[in-house]
Amino acid sequence: MNPTTVARLAWGMFAACLMLNVLALAMGPVRGAPTWGYPLVLSFLVTPAVGAVVALRQPNNAIGWLLLASGLGFGVAGAGSEYAALSEIESLPVGAAAGWLANVVFFGIVVIGAVLVPLLFPNGRLLTARWRPALLMAALALLFGTTGSAVLPGDLDLEGVQADNPFGIEGAEWVLDVGYALILFSILVAGLSLALRFRRSRGDERQQIKWAVFAAALMPLVLSVGAVVEAFGQPITAFEIVFYFLLLFGLPASIGAAILRYRLYDIDRIINRTLTYGVLTALLAGVYFGLVVALQALLRPLNGGSDLALVATTLAVAALFLPARRRVQAAVDRRFNRRVYDATQTIDAFSARLREQIDLDTLRYELLAVIDETMQPAGASLWLRDRAEAVR
Repeated sequence: MNPTTVARLAWGMFAACLMLNVLALAMGPVRGAPTWGYPLVLSFLVTPAVGAVVALRQPNNAIGWLLLASGLGFGVAGAGSEYAALSEIESLPVGAAAGWLANVVFFGIVVIGAVLVPLLFPNGRLLTARWRPALLMAALALLFGTTGSAVLPGDLDLEGVQADNPFGIEGAEWVLDVGYALILFSILVAGLSLALRFRRSRGDERQQIKWAVFAAALMPLVLSVGAVVEAFGQPITAFEIVFYFLLLFGLPASIGAAILRYRLYDIDRIINRTLTYGVLTALLAGVYFGLVVALQALLRPLNGGSDLALVATTLAVAALFLPARRRVQAAVDRRFNRRVYDATQTIDAFSARLREQIDLDTLRYELLAVIDETMQPAGASLWLRDRAEAVR
């Protein structure tokens, strides 16, 4: 396709996503939908926006077009479900059919986001030609999933919609079950493909994969922490907000940054800081609650349950912060960022020798050796000013 056709198609698809989301936003207040859902509807535009930019910059990369198709699916699902809910209040025509369409496109969104994007990321091509059966499996999952959703009898299972599936067929539930099984297996295969691609990758491609995997890995972590919090009877609204933020903002943004190579090598620093402060937060939180419980048990007979335990624990945790951060940072570097850790150790050892070594030739050779070991340049040279020139 020529650049003009690419631009028209990319921005046309994005405009369609925008119109569908605006329609969904317009229908919400009419049916009395809660206003907190509006930002969520608007966030569905992030994925097609990233897809449009990628498609314009790299039209031969399938990832951009897949993100645009996923955005269209979100738009159809949102507008269709809102129209179906509104039709039950205002008696609008084909309301059940709109809800049916919103259900049917769901599998397309899942197959694109959880199967096709991992299979083709980051260059828009399969790892090797041997992975073509994975595409066939994804197509079968899409076929059985959408067909099963289309003919599933009973409720449409949409918020605010009570209508039954107008095209439901009794006894056709097995089609959707096959679709679920195929898509689960396809997701596992796509994950294996991405893992093998990462293992074989070098340089820029490895950094690109890190961006996407980092954002994707945070989502199950957030859900796991939320499940633990919920088990203690606490609300998990904040964790749900973080999860959707990562899904709708973080993941497409990381994919776009990786493909367009925007600040590509910053990902190592981001991962390092996330691991460090995540472990540090969990450690200090455990120490804090442990000390609070222990001190309250010890001091209750003496002070009748005052806030002395909380004050003492807060001061103790504040005092532990910097030493704990240094130790956790060193442990994370040693385990997950070994190259940087080894380079730091080499530079520290050279600094110690530098204070004792006075022979200039020896220092020159050692300095070049340290540079070669830590930075691994293609070549290195050292120029020294002549002593006589330095005096003048």
